[in-house]
Amino acid sequence: MCYVTYWGIKSTRSFEGILKKYLNEMGKVILDPYGGSGTIIEFILRHGKRAIYNDINPIAYLVAKYNITFSGNDAEDLMRCLTIIRGRLSYLNDLYREYCPYCNNVSNVMFRIYENGEATSYLSCGHAVKSGDVEYPTPKWALAPLSYGTKPFLKVKRNLTITDLFTRRNLIILDELRKILPECPDVIKYVMIPIIYLSSRMTHIPKDKEELMLRGKRWLPSWALPAYWLPGRFIELNPLELIERRIKTMLTCKRRKYVVGNVDDVLRKKADVAFLNTDSSELPIPNDSVDIITDPPYPTDIQYGELYFLHAVILNIPYNDVFLKELIVNKNRGLTINDYLNMFSKHLSELYRVNRKYAIFIIKDNTYLGKIIDSISRYFYVQGTEEVTIKKRRSRIGDYKDEYRYKVIVSTKQR
Repeated sequence: MCYVTYWGIKSTRSFEGILKKYLNEMGKVILDPYGGSGTIIEFILRHGKRAIYNDINPIAYLVAKYNITFSGNDAEDLMRCLTIIRGRLSYLNDLYREYCPYCNNVSNVMFRIYENGEATSYLSCGHAVKSGDVEYPTPKWALAPLSYGTKPFLKVKRNLTITDLFTRRNLIILDELRKILPECPDVIKYVMIPIIYLSSRMTHIPKDKEELMLRGKRWLPSWALPAYWLPGRFIELNPLELIERRIKTMLTCKRRKYVVGNVDDVLRKKADVAFLNTDSSELPIPNDSVDIITDPPYPTDIQYGELYFLHAVILNIPYNDVFLKELIVNKNRGLTINDYLNMFSKHLSELYRVNRKYAIFIIKDNTYLGKIIDSISRYFYVQGTEEVTIKKRRSRIGDYKDEYRYKVIVSTKQR
């Protein structure tokens, strides 16, 4: 896979017909102030416009930046970092070797299955042996609770710390990787984003997928539930092997040739795209300079801040601003729909300031849709709305809809 997925990732294909109708009338530079995984920015660039990406979440920023602009230089940086990892941490592969009594020899562990606390190692020699975890003192960073003081995250099934999400074996490897990250460029953090989940105890594996892997087929679990959870049955994979495989895949990916610069570079035609990681009420963009296409966070949807807190801690990325300023409704934080609308209003005021003419908002149908549209109409003249229905592939565990309806709000700065 040549990109990193993100909880809010959405294909723009279903919206392209609508958006294309307005692209020719828009200026040369388009802003997405809630950029997420960068799908809208990629659409904008693909259609010959220049773009400014912004998201307050630094994990989203990493995902979007390298999903869109992965280059030959980034590939070289990954290889340099892989050399460091191989040289310094190869001894940790011993954690994935076990003695096979049937062969009377040590074999590599392809993976381990934990079920109700019991572990079985599946060895490269073809045998399976009973196994277990190892002892390791808990690193200080792993003691971080998944909570807001006394209240747990909204998306956590019970009181947990980061330690609870990993076997001790994989905690050792992640702890050592964390020490090496400062010696590598940021692109390695991008690669690590999916590895963190795949190294966790949240990697539920159905019986049929276990049989598939035993037949030599490649399969990797996906984070199927938008919450922190500990299934009774999970697979333990070697993070070092996952990184090796991921980097090798990235080296085969198509290189992008977009020129990345700052906001001024984009406005002056010296760069194709700029990436910002800031609050949407404080955009470093001149007045009346950009048109806008965006897909704001929905008040009843995924808790991005909570779900990416794990990644921020392990990758040692500052994250306080996300919890302080993200646009969200969260009862465990005391954030209501009124808080959401007040913050959204501040953002809209700033978007009005930087807007040239058009502002298009893609809003998923939700309980507060009318209030959100009312907020937009206080700052922008709503020319019209169009409805789009997207059919979803049922890949998550739980009661999720097979299709979602969206409103595309087409507005202008002036009548």
